Amino acid sequence: MDKKEFLYFEEDDTSKVGVNGKQVFVAKRINGKVTRNKEENEDGNKNNLNNIKSIPEEEIIIGINNSPYKKKNINKSSNSKPKKKKQNIQKNKKQPKKKKNKATKLLKIILLLIIIAGTIAYAFVSPIFNIQSVVVDGNEKVNASTIISLSGLRVGENIFRTSKKDIQEKIKENSYIEEIKVKRELPGTIHISIKERNVDYQIQVMGSYVYIDYKGNILENSKEKKNVPIIQGFFTSQEDLLKLDKLDNQDIMYLNSILKIMESAKNLDMHNLITKIQIEDDEYILELEKEKKVVYIGDETNINNKMLYMQTIINSKKDVAGKIFLNGDLNKGFKPYFRKD
Repeated sequence: MDKKEFLYFEEDDTSKVGVNGKQVFVAKRINGKVTRNKEENEDGNKNNLNNIKSIPEEEIIIGINNSPYKKKNINKSSNSKPKKKKQNIQKNKKQPKKKKNKATKLLKIILLLIIIAGTIAYAFVSPIFNIQSVVVDGNEKVNASTIISLSGLRVGENIFRTSKKDIQEKIKENSYIEEIKVKRELPGTIHISIKERNVDYQIQVMGSYVYIDYKGNILENSKEKKNVPIIQGFFTSQEDLLKLDKLDNQDIMYLNSILKIMESAKNLDMHNLITKIQIEDDEYILELEKEKKVVYIGDETNINNKMLYMQTIINSKKDVAGKIFLNGDLNKGFKPYFRKD
């Protein structure tokens, strides 16, 4: 065997001779053709290497496979391939359905948007939604016709062409209006609910009176004197009182202290006796016109105890004009007293 030859066999054409799990391929050249050698032993087994006593010269051992021979599982390999094909086929079938579902959803959204847009357009042009009436409630000081005039609303105007925010801002131009709620009641009614500010105090300015509420909002300048306490000693100038809509910040601080005094007096049902409040050097002087008395409160510290002393002295000095002094430190042994005029 000087000449090397490479022989190739199909699996069915190879001799399977088992020697310790090895495969031996044996072939024989006859008349220039290679055939395999198949021998049988006494037991009828083919290609047992132990039964081959000698190998003729014309026979050639082509190769030996040292790895153990394992029979291929043809059934498993053949079964797995169709499954993969089926899965691929199923995936391919699902993709068109997904695309179809997406297209359907998109079409539904477009139709919904068209319907909404059409409804809005109809609402803005249909005479059904024209304003037929404007209802106002919660107002006492400002009459309904003034509020409607301030709102800018007009009968016959489309109800959706009006901005609630604009209506609120316009009505709030009136200083008595504190809160506004605007509600559309279809098809053609607008409901306006009002919360008004109250006149809690007044400031005397050049023969007239400027009304303010407990928050320091300037409400009105009038010749009429209200039945509320007059406050004197504010920092806000008379000119500013006539043109501004709120008191100076320092005056608002004073107003907070006055509020505490008035609340304490109200708890004892004496707030209606106070007709004037004077601010002097961060202290407060109360005038009780009907009782013909002036009360020197000092600041608002221990205000509840001071009010109790004031009540006791007023009850014991009925119809006696004089001054009540409560402007000492009660915690340091100060004793309130009354001085007759």
